[in-house]
Amino acid sequence: MGKDRFVVNPFDELALSDADKVGLMDFGYNFIDQNIEKYEAFITDGGPKVDQKKWKLIKTKDDTHVYLERDPVIRTSREGATIDHPEFLMTGITWGTVDDCMFGAVNPTLESMRIKASYVEDMSGGAVLASLDAPTIEEPFKSMTVKWMELDLPFTSTSLIKNRDYVYLECTKMVRLSNGELVGVMIFHSVHFPQTKKLPGRIRANITVCCIFRQVGPDSVEVYGSGVVDPGGDMIKALVMPSIAAGYLTTLKYAHCSEMKKMTWMLAKRYAMAKELGTPTRPSERFIPSPFGELVLSDADKVALKDFAYNFFDQQVGKYEDFIADGTPKVNERDWKYMKSKEGTRVYVERNPVVRESQMGSKTTDYPALLMTGTTWGTVDDCMFGAVATTTEAMRVKASYVKDMSGGSVLAVLEEPTAEEPFRSLTIRWIELDLPFASTPLIKNRDYVYVEYMNMVRLSNGERIGCQIYHSVDFPQTGEIPGRVRANMTVCGIFRQIGPDLVEAYGSGIVDPAGDMIKTLVVPSMATGYLTILKYAHCSEMKKITWLLRKRHATFKESGRPNRPPVCVTCTAPISKVKGHTCKLCSGYLCRSCRVQRKVAIVGLAGFLDQHKVTFCGRCLQQVREMSPLEIAKEYAAGVAKQTISYASIDSSVSSSMSD
Repeated sequence: MGKDRFVVNPFDELALSDADKVGLMDFGYNFIDQNIEKYEAFITDGGPKVDQKKWKLIKTKDDTHVYLERDPVIRTSREGATIDHPEFLMTGITWGTVDDCMFGAVNPTLESMRIKASYVEDMSGGAVLASLDAPTIEEPFKSMTVKWMELDLPFTSTSLIKNRDYVYLECTKMVRLSNGELVGVMIFHSVHFPQTKKLPGRIRANITVCCIFRQVGPDSVEVYGSGVVDPGGDMIKALVMPSIAAGYLTTLKYAHCSEMKKMTWMLAKRYAMAKELGTPTRPSERFIPSPFGELVLSDADKVALKDFAYNFFDQQVGKYEDFIADGTPKVNERDWKYMKSKEGTRVYVERNPVVRESQMGSKTTDYPALLMTGTTWGTVDDCMFGAVATTTEAMRVKASYVKDMSGGSVLAVLEEPTAEEPFRSLTIRWIELDLPFASTPLIKNRDYVYVEYMNMVRLSNGERIGCQIYHSVDFPQTGEIPGRVRANMTVCGIFRQIGPDLVEAYGSGIVDPAGDMIKTLVVPSMATGYLTILKYAHCSEMKKITWLLRKRHATFKESGRPNRPPVCVTCTAPISKVKGHTCKLCSGYLCRSCRVQRKVAIVGLAGFLDQHKVTFCGRCLQQVREMSPLEIAKEYAAGVAKQTISYASIDSSVSSSMSD
């Protein structure tokens, strides 16, 4: 349609009796059945066959041809009228899927007709006069309507040619062929009613057309069309036939129409999410996907990896017990040199490193061990809930809060969390770390392939701690990657509750960056990596917020949002409903001074991880902080709840009318 107008409906709503509706529906579905039989005969040998003696090629677009009947016969319409206009046949290929073509085709309302016309350019005006069968969730492409449309013809600006209009029955439906194949069908057939009289300045034309879409390959659809269009009046056939052929070829734009409708749906979802949770701020750091496929392990490999991980885990717990043998951690300053601190946590480097041999091979390293000891806020469960990430998607969410990697993937899962042990996990992973000056040719990024095991365990005195270990492993399928240096690590992190909202954080191990990297450059980066575990409690808090947002949105969708008085829930100051902000957990109003914003990681429709600034009240955030994550972790482990929040999970129907 482009810049052309979309002509408004010249008729009132069509009032049909029940008998009329039944008769039209019976005719429509019978007409579909007749055309399906005709189509099956056309492809009887497995592919379309066009008899060149019967059909003359008149128009082509891409891989689709339109033919005209060479010797038209006189046909009688359903209403008894006779025509001698030739039949058209269209056959060829278009891109996409049958669902794409049908999604682009279906248009059961005036608004959707106008949208379709703007992309397909198949009419200059139209209206839905009556709806007989509307799409349902079970059959979203099934529709039957009575419509009116007008087509602009060449030279209509002169007095020689008048536009044509049609009143017709349109039906779309998915149908199975006799061999079980699923095809999409769309039929048009002219109908007449006393209320839809001929209009001044137009000639009422007639149409009897069927289009069928059949999947014939990946992103490849066979498109078929046949039927007769009688333009009415005394129009010269040589002038009208090319226009009719061009009309058939507009069905090739249905997949494009579908694409644009999907884009509109995505934009609406994005807008609803932005209105609900604020405009996303895309993190500056990229998250690099895995360069490997899924890691295939033999049963013997799995047993060996599990045995190693359990033994290494037990050794590290024993080492930690020695470290706190007198009840508190003791750092021998003669063995350990202080090098970095953050809040109440310090990182030390070994003064006199010795050459060590890997526990899973003959590799040796003389890199110094690191030791971390200090405190962080929260509970052991918070730290472990922030740490656990058994899927690549969960790794991405964790990385957005903890900043512990620039890329990564879960290559194999050996043990998954359960409802009984929600923090127990054993996986094989790949990660990449950005290093300082990696944008220069002097430094290459480091990547790691390692086994990660985490679990809750009791010390010999009965205390409950959380422990997480990493140890590099090698597989034939995970060879070194160009442009990166394969590094190695042997690391343990332990969390122990030592007071209300206070956790002792401990870390020890060796990270060998490999290559010829200068130690004075790499050791500070490794120390910073140790300190990222202090963000686990924050990650836990954000994961609890994500879980609550899902719960609240489900409640609001079911029961509607609570009607809160227009006062700030924190300071009780009067609030304008137009300019005020709302807490996205309790829906209470907030003044600018009292609102608190947190960046929530949300998986976008295209798989991107966005961070939205979301508004909360202080009371809800305090409740989140005090919540135990244990029950949420159990839900995740049992598969009751999804670990990430996405655009698709928040329907636009629950969008707040207040933008933050």
